Amino acid sequence: MLKTNANDLGAMKKEPEFWILILVCSFIALGPLTAAVILSIRKIVVLPSKLDVIAIYGCYLYVVLRVLKPIISRFKIDMFILPLIVSCLWAMSFLFHSMDTELFIATGTQIILTSIPFYIIARCVKDFGTLKRYLSYMALLITLSMIFRIVLLGNELFLTELYSQSGAYDLLPAIVISMGVLFDRFSFLHLLNIVISGFIIFSMGARGPLLCIVVYIALKTLLKSGGQIGKMTAIIAGGGMAFYIYHNTQQVLVVLQKWIISLNLSDRLVSKLLAGTFLEDTARNQLFDIAKTYVLNHPLIGTGIISDRLVVAKLMGERTSEAIGWYPHNIVAEIMMQFGIVIGAVLLSVISLLIGKALLKESSTTEKDVVCIFVAIGIVPLMVSESYITNGLFFALMGLCVNIWTKNRRLGKKI
Repeated sequence: MLKTNANDLGAMKKEPEFWILILVCSFIALGPLTAAVILSIRKIVVLPSKLDVIAIYGCYLYVVLRVLKPIISRFKIDMFILPLIVSCLWAMSFLFHSMDTELFIATGTQIILTSIPFYIIARCVKDFGTLKRYLSYMALLITLSMIFRIVLLGNELFLTELYSQSGAYDLLPAIVISMGVLFDRFSFLHLLNIVISGFIIFSMGARGPLLCIVVYIALKTLLKSGGQIGKMTAIIAGGGMAFYIYHNTQQVLVVLQKWIISLNLSDRLVSKLLAGTFLEDTARNQLFDIAKTYVLNHPLIGTGIISDRLVVAKLMGERTSEAIGWYPHNIVAEIMMQFGIVIGAVLLSVISLLIGKALLKESSTTEKDVVCIFVAIGIVPLMVSESYITNGLFFALMGLCVNIWTKNRRLGKKI
């Protein structure tokens, strides 16, 4: 029988695993990197028919095609259980609301092109150590791409027009991944990356990413702590930090404004933040109240996936033709509204169990580190923004957790 050592096996699997890991990294870096490349190209030359966009996504398509073969080789029937369930739930909702074609086609496209592929690719990951290393490179590239965009757009635009939730969430993986590196070892590059990306995120005026960062720090500290006292201290400290930042944003901004003025820099953006223009939560609170009221009035039967947007839009007095953005902005409220209290509670319990097992029991340190990153960027944002059903990073997190769970089940059976 032919004998092979670990290095031989690693060499055999290196190329297919490389393309899978590159594709996983592209989940978090494609948006900011694409924007930077397109902006730089258009500063030099204007190509007809958006050829720059076609070229970039052509490269992405090449990576996808390279990944198809290893995905097929790692195919397991259980990989398609969740995608099949999601697709059937979407189709059932569409049947009951066939008049709202635009909404269901738009969300269905996101599910097919983002949510399902992210889940399947994450299920195929084997080398979490190399993935963690690649993510550390991507963290630096994401911040560099944002700096590049700011330089090209000009300082004046940065100081006056940069407020952007999407921009802040684009940078969130950069600071989270670099913080993970510092938990393992000191790196000046990643420390610098944290400072720069943190300043830009703060300047964008979005509180959601700040909450994600605090939760990530608390979670990593919890996992790194040795005893129960350490764990309790981490939980209390993390919760206290989150509470302080969330409820004392104005005081933090005052200190930042004084510091910026002392450096003879413009404080216009901070002044706008202090005025409360970017920090109001009235609409979000209203959306949550609508979802809570609906769940209490319909505790057993939900709206079905996507259909909750139609209900929220009507109750908000908006046209259902513009319902795509009207969802609770909270994953717990969204799932409860879509499935009712009983089924919703079961689904939330399953999600929590999968994440808990991946973080606390059935995974290596490297696997826990990767899952921690995706918890911070894939599920914590869903507590205050976005919809889980069209969020690729949430499905990537689920794919990684199920990946770890199935691997350990197989190992357990062999033992």
